[in-house]
Amino acid sequence: MKLLLTILFAAASVAAQTPSPTPEFSDSDAQSRTAPEPAKPSASPIPVADLKKRAKVAKVDDELLLGYDKFKDKTSIFTKPQNIVSTSASIAVMMVDSMATGRYGSGRTSGFPTSLTFSIGYAFTGDAMRETPDKFALIFNSNSRGWVFLKGDQHLYFLLGEGQRLELEPAAEGRDIYAGYSHVSVGEMLGFVITREQLERIVAGGKNVELRLGSTIPRHMQSGWTKRVKALLDFTKID
Repeated sequence: MKLLLTILFAAASVAAQTPSPTPEFSDSDAQSRTAPEPAKPSASPIPVADLKKRAKVAKVDDELLLGYDKFKDKTSIFTKPQNIVSTSASIAVMMVDSMATGRYGSGRTSGFPTSLTFSIGYAFTGDAMRETPDKFALIFNSNSRGWVFLKGDQHLYFLLGEGQRLELEPAAEGRDIYAGYSHVSVGEMLGFVITREQLERIVAGGKNVELRLGSTIPRHMQSGWTKRVKALLDFTKID
């Protein structure tokens, strides 16, 4: 969560501040690689309390997570994490990896994550949204038996149809190791900066859009994923 919020704050444009060309991330495992452009200012700020009411009225409070940290004076809005690895695929990977790391196994794991969640968000300083953001943070979190991304391909690829392609380079990364009862697993985090226009193209493409993170299995955008992205875009737009 610390890395997630760090990238969200870095991807967000802070009102009345000029972003540094090479901002530093406070997380010791994160490395900054790009500086997003400022969002467009608005003359109609919306307080956090009104944002929460707006979410309920728009019936998107089940799709989005909205939080305000009064100690840091920071507000974050992002989609609820979505796992893009199916239950059946997760079980299959766990079985293969268990046999590989067992007493008579080869020791080589499948190279696929058992879970891969993504969340898209925006964050800003203060308790009122004063601008329509042009850039968002796209966060992937994975769990696996081995290093899938940080020792391999870290780019994010989209096929948008009609020969249109989108490739994103990670803006930040993080990692962790978990020691379980019978095995050790690793967590990997990759953060990307994505524009509103790019997200709108993804939403417009719907199920025709394919995505692939690194060398993992390509996946079509599901209606549930698209619904949350659209909810975020609509919710963070100030007229």
